[in-house]
Amino acid sequence: KLPAEQFSVAKDLGTIEPGKLADLAFLTDDPLEDIRNATHVASVMKNGRLYTVKELMAPFVTPAGTRSPASRAIPAPRHPSADKWWHDPEQMIEDDHK
Repeated sequence: KLPAEQFSVAKDLGTIEPGKLADLAFLTDDPLEDIRNATHVASVMKNGRLYTVKELMAPFVTPAGTRSPASRAIPAPRHPSADKWWHDPEQMIEDDHK
């Protein structure tokens, strides 16, 4: 059984078909070939609306001309995985010390 069937929500969830609910991430490359391809997001569909990466990242961009206190600080050393947007340096340090 599909998880949606086990939880009695298969009417609305569990498969991709008209009338059902689904949030999707569209990738440019196959993550089954290389797990790093999971970071190659082209767009995301949430609640039936398609979002570009630019739209998703817009709330996190500092407006031009605004200097945050962090921009005046000494930059943190670059971590080998820093190019992956989901890596929070503080979380990575905490995980390393568990």
